[in-house]
Amino acid sequence: NAIDDGGWDRSRFGFKGTEDLGNGLSVSFQQEFGIRADYQNGSTMQRASFVSLNGKNWGSVKAGNFWSVVDDVVSGTSAGGGGQVGWGEGVIDLSLKTSANNAVQFESLDYSGFKFGFGYSSNFYSAQDNSVSDSNMRAVFAAASYTNGGLYIGGAYTKGRQGANSLDYDEWLLGASYDFKAAKVGLAYADASFDQNKNFGAAGATDSLDRKTWRANVSVPLTAKDTVTLSYTDSRLNRGDGLKDYDASAWGVAYMHSLSKRTMLYAAAYTANATQ
Repeated sequence: NAIDDGGWDRSRFGFKGTEDLGNGLSVSFQQEFGIRADYQNGSTMQRASFVSLNGKNWGSVKAGNFWSVVDDVVSGTSAGGGGQVGWGEGVIDLSLKTSANNAVQFESLDYSGFKFGFGYSSNFYSAQDNSVSDSNMRAVFAAASYTNGGLYIGGAYTKGRQGANSLDYDEWLLGASYDFKAAKVGLAYADASFDQNKNFGAAGATDSLDRKTWRANVSVPLTAKDTVTLSYTDSRLNRGDGLKDYDASAWGVAYMHSLSKRTMLYAAAYTANATQ
């Protein structure tokens, strides 16, 4: 038991702004920092940091460190509309990586509900973010979605290559959500794999990993200010070199009460189980 920061989302502060360049163009920036609100002298870390060129008639190009278009699909397929419903997912992440470092990304306009985006990162995984290797990974990623009334359908794909370790990373994600007014449901499935020609170097390490994960969740508004959510996540990790596979699952439940338009009170609990 604990009073912890970040149950709904991590605490942060930052700056952002937009300048009108004329002729339908604008430039914007964002610089934010994460804080540990529940600890005195807690650590401060950089979060999203980027600049963006925006065109009224074509979309936007973003450069820096940011949550990618893959994260948009993860959020859109959640019954909470922003990933917050997946309390069980906090134990078993649906997607291995949804942020991009040293990256550039294009995002289209909304064409009658259809949107798409793609990007490139020269530092997708690195030692700075506790990744599997000390060497940088180059990666391309893309996502597309369609929204019509209460229906959302989305898909995303990421392909990475880490030359120093001959490591290949592939992940694809498919999902949907629908708002029935009386309840909102979401379902998503992700398949991620790591393959390399030599081991990571640690004892017992493997040169092949494949993880299949699916998530289902439902959000039910009890009143105009009260909502209850339930989520379930299941994941299977297949390991090479004759090592045992892992099966893991997690349940999550949450209650949210809006005190005002800006302030919300919530409580959440989850339980996880893993077998080898």
